[in-house]
Amino acid sequence: MSHRYTRTLIALLLAAAFLFTTGCAVVAPESKRFTQIMKPPAGKSVIYFYRPFNIMGADDIPSIYDNNTKILQGLSMRTYWRYEMEPGEHTFTPKVLLGLYKKDPLTISTEPGEIYYVKMVIRIGYLGFQEISEEEAKRDLQKTFRIDS
Repeated sequence: MSHRYTRTLIALLLAAAFLFTTGCAVVAPESKRFTQIMKPPAGKSVIYFYRPFNIMGADDIPSIYDNNTKILQGLSMRTYWRYEMEPGEHTFTPKVLLGLYKKDPLTISTEPGEIYYVKMVIRIGYLGFQEISEEEAKRDLQKTFRIDS
């Protein structure tokens, strides 16, 4: 292998690595950074949906459906969304416009005055939700920014 070929290959790999790690970066205003959990209004339940950083599925921005009704257009990486709802049984389903994913819905029976935490999980061929403990969610939410629906 020639010396010139090796240098060209290294330069191309470095350029690809740079573009791969910076191409999807989005900087949200600091005012939207997560700060605290807010209690639900009287008689309502709240779910904090969030999507931590994960290189898998970085280009896909899944929508969220509650009992087959779209409630959020898209949940990008490093974002969270606070959803107020009537208490009762809710089945949440993630959907993307394109993509071959096994979609895994999550059913939660919510109670008035309660707060729930749901993390979006994206892996190769898989798109779903995972209910998370308050402690773990608070740690994860510190690295996210609020989106407005």
